[in-house]
Amino acid sequence: MEGYPYGYHNFLFSWVDTPDANFPRVVAPDLFPIVIDMLDHLMHDTINSFFLEAMNMRLETSGLSYREIVTETVHRNMTIQDVMAMPEMDDWIYSDGPSFVCSCFVIGIYKAAGLFGNMEIQANEFTPKDVY
Repeated sequence: MEGYPYGYHNFLFSWVDTPDANFPRVVAPDLFPIVIDMLDHLMHDTINSFFLEAMNMRLETSGLSYREIVTETVHRNMTIQDVMAMPEMDDWIYSDGPSFVCSCFVIGIYKAAGLFGNMEIQANEFTPKDVY
C-alpha cells in the first residue's frame, strides 16, 4: 500500500451501514443527497473523489455524475441512502489505486497473511436502532 493515498474514497462510507440510522437526529437523512447535489456544482472534483467514485463502484457503473447516479438508483428502485449503505468490496480499485481506511487496511493485512485461514470475512448485519 506504500505510495497509495489513505482511504479517502471510501472514508465517508465506513460509518454508513444502514439507509436510515446513520445520521444524528438533527440531520434528516433526506437532506444529505440535496447537500451532495449542491456541493457537486461548487466543488465537483472533491465530490467526485469523496463520493461519486464510491457510488459508481457500488452501482457497478463508471463515470456517472451525481444526477445520473440518482437516475440509476431510481431505475433500480433504490434510494441514494440504499446505495451508500452497500458494503465496500476489497477488490475495488479507485482512480488512484486501492483505498482502505485504517481498520480495513489492518484486516486486509491479516487476510493477506492468512490469519483467517479459509474463513470468509463478511460485513456485519448489526443495525444500531437502539443507539438513538
